[in-house]
Amino acid sequence: MKDFILEVGKDFTFIDEEYRVQVGGEDFRIDLLFFHRGLHCLVAFELKIGKFKPVYISKMDFYLEALDRKKKKENENPSVGMILCASKDD
Repeated sequence: MKDFILEVGKDFTFIDEEYRVQVGGEDFRIDLLFFHRGLHCLVAFELKIGKFKPVYISKMDFYLEALDRKKKKENENPSVGMILCASKDD
């Protein structure tokens, strides 16, 4: 999956998989974390094996808030997230 995302755009720089963020003393893991050089921001990817569920949005918002509070540098733009699901629902 990391190779696929790198093919999406050349400005993605891979940071880590299962990237750990800590909130309130508890560890959480972001499936894949990249930095986009053109957008100057962290990009979190969550990979789901089934179809989309609305609860995934809340989880991603939680991760983005944690990244912006704890990992984002002052000169970077707010983090963005992508949820990739194995199946789609038109």
